[in-house]
Amino acid sequence: MRTDKETLQLMAAWLDDGRTQLPDHVLDAVLEQLPSKRQRRRWPPPRRVPSMNPIAKYAIAAAAVVAIAIVGINLFGTASSGGVGGVAPSAPASPSPAPSSGSYRVAPTRGAIEPGRYRWLTDNAQALFVLPDGWSGGDGAIFKNEDTATEASFAHNLPGSWLEVTHVYTDACQSEGALEPIGDSADDLIAALDSQRSTDAVVTDITSTWGPGKRVQITEAENVDRAQCRHGADGPLQIWADAVENAYYSFAPGSWGVVYVFDVDGERFVFNATYGPDVSQADVDQVEAIVESFEFTRH
Repeated sequence: MRTDKETLQLMAAWLDDGRTQLPDHVLDAVLEQLPSKRQRRRWPPPRRVPSMNPIAKYAIAAAAVVAIAIVGINLFGTASSGGVGGVAPSAPASPSPAPSSGSYRVAPTRGAIEPGRYRWLTDNAQALFVLPDGWSGGDGAIFKNEDTATEASFAHNLPGSWLEVTHVYTDACQSEGALEPIGDSADDLIAALDSQRSTDAVVTDITSTWGPGKRVQITEAENVDRAQCRHGADGPLQIWADAVENAYYSFAPGSWGVVYVFDVDGERFVFNATYGPDVSQADVDQVEAIVESFEFTRH
């Protein structure tokens, strides 16, 4: 969820340029501010979120712009008010050296996404990447194909997000009561995945535009009796979750996954891919290309 301050900054940047119409990525940022109730996630994870009717989208966005602008004035004041009516915000800290994110749009969280340069961001971190054609947006993720058999999905677990990895199951099959907290380093996560029971992990070195990282390919271990697993024969293997098992990473029978881990100035940046049993090699290659294009910043 983007903060009010970030959304106001996006709006202000466009209004300062004398523009009268907000682009789609700014509208998406405004829509994220609308009140919503997050539902508890189920097994397996949901697929795409249906697109909103364009007319309704602009009508709601217009109302949200007014509401957020009023909140922004009350919280931060205006340039001419000298902070009257609220405490003037302090100047943001300078981020780590990185390419300008101005040419990178915020990745949409719904509907088909045009190919181009996008970013995932939280209060603490930002990941820039190049997206090829054919992908759709999800909540912190991108997807290809609704069919589980040919599924390809890719998600971020950036620091400061509700998807941040904090706990890993010691047994992906017999997972009830097996969720354990892990340390904060990249090596801590890799070690937990490598020692997890009921899965096999293969760890290899990778390189992105930003720098080196680790790729952990995860598959179901041999001789696992899925009928004896926590969620039964048709249930998922559970890889990790938050402490209350709302945000999670898992995959269905026959599917497999890949986890990408980067150490960015001592902070762990994590991404995960899930593939159906009949996924195309072309879609797998596209995810690998996205990872290779990664550049990171910390706030």
